[in-house]
Amino acid sequence: MQSNRQARKGFSLVELLVVMAVMGMVATLSITGFNSIVQAHTVSRGVYDVASLLELARSQAIARQTYVWVGFQSVAGSSGQELQMVAFYSVDGTGTNTASTNLLPLSKVLRVKNVSLVEWNSLKESTRNLVAGQNPSSVATNVDGIPLSAGPIQFKARTTVTFTPRGESMLKGAAGITDGYNTWIDVSFRQAYGNSIRPNADDGAVLVNGATGAVRPVILR
Repeated sequence: MQSNRQARKGFSLVELLVVMAVMGMVATLSITGFNSIVQAHTVSRGVYDVASLLELARSQAIARQTYVWVGFQSVAGSSGQELQMVAFYSVDGTGTNTASTNLLPLSKVLRVKNVSLVEWNSLKESTRNLVAGQNPSSVATNVDGIPLSAGPIQFKARTTVTFTPRGESMLKGAAGITDGYNTWIDVSFRQAYGNSIRPNADDGAVLVNGATGAVRPVILR
């Protein structure tokens, strides 16, 4: 009788298998939820890092009464996509002298991992609808900017945003005092998985009002 009671205190093989299956499902759901949080945090961080650098560039252009350029590029590496950005200012105060000897760094190179630069129309419709009616010019497709060099890192794609001493912004790199501003400029990007972007990837953008240089983060929460 005592042996029978002790045997009934244990678990059967079927019960153990059921418990293990439930634990596996919980672990899978936990990992999926954690990955979603990490991805959302990556895009949020990217939006606010870009916005902060653009706001710094505008304020320094006005304070120094000079031209400031902010360069962006996406780099594919063994660990996946990475967004890189940096700011430079004009020593002589002009926007037409873009020689490397006239450009001094205003920031270090900032990096946001696992995101890729894209044009505005590549963002999800739900994200673009946060500022419905806008059709900004994308820095991702800009060809009128200037190349920048920050130590060993070369920004060759000419994807730059220019701020004038008046705080206006434009995509033209070598800019004179009579050059006009872009109505709206966007720096848009999407979550990258390795070196690819899935259709449902998280995304975000920063819009710049060309007339004032004011910066507006755009992110779907």
